[in-house]
Amino acid sequence: MISLLGAMATAMLLADREEGRAESLERALRTSRRIGMALGILMATTQATPDDAWELLSRESMNRNIRVSTLAEQVITTGTFDTRGGD
Repeated sequence: MISLLGAMATAMLLADREEGRAESLERALRTSRRIGMALGILMATTQATPDDAWELLSRESMNRNIRVSTLAEQVITTGTFDTRGGD
């Protein structure tokens, strides 16, 4: 009986771990898509190549010490890196 309970507990832990992994992968996919959108905006507004747009985004992220995904959201919302609100 104890071995059966142990096996059930192990199975439940593994299922829980896999569910967490799946959720993590879904979050990563959503983030990747949002970064891709920001890259597209940068490419359109600056006439940059995909590699140049990535360089712009990643360099600005490092300069501001914020995550690329956070900066990507700003670009999606405002169309730019500028946080001055158009001043």
